[in-house]
Amino acid sequence: MNVIGKIKIGVLAIAFLINIIFPSPLDPDKSFWLYLGLAFIFAALAIPILLKINAWATYNEFYKPNWNDSPLSSKQPLVFFQFAGYM
Repeated sequence: MNVIGKIKIGVLAIAFLINIIFPSPLDPDKSFWLYLGLAFIFAALAIPILLKINAWATYNEFYKPNWNDSPLSSKQPLVFFQFAGYM
């Protein structure tokens, strides 16, 4: 595992600890359905549109993301969405 993979693990561990120590005060019944609906809308509309625009603008091909790739690379936007999915 390279440095990028270790940084990703650290970010996920910090996010996990923050959510364990300070849980969300929202009503779980209402917020669950709201966030679930927003996630489906975002995944269904935004990700394919952003990927098509980026492929057209940069002339890059997309491949299956690798855990050790940098999520901040503008050449491979799928890596960012893969990492954001773990968050």
